[in-house]
Amino acid sequence: MPFMSLVFILLIVYGAAMAVFPSQTWEITMAWAYKDREANEPSSARLALMRVGGAIIVMGAIAMFGYYLQAAG
Repeated sequence: MPFMSLVFILLIVYGAAMAVFPSQTWEITMAWAYKDREANEPSSARLALMRVGGAIIVMGAIAMFGYYLQAAG
């Protein structure tokens, strides 16, 4: 049970980071693939999709964590 709790907490933290700090999350996760990072910055649409995706990850992780706690209970 502690391992699964840690997994859900990490998902919530990662999703929240994507929703609140999308450009910094892109720098950490995707910028390494480009030689010239400044020339390949994400568009505003990409950042908006990262925010939405982060919110979906947070909501999904909370829902799965609640279901997991109920089933394990």
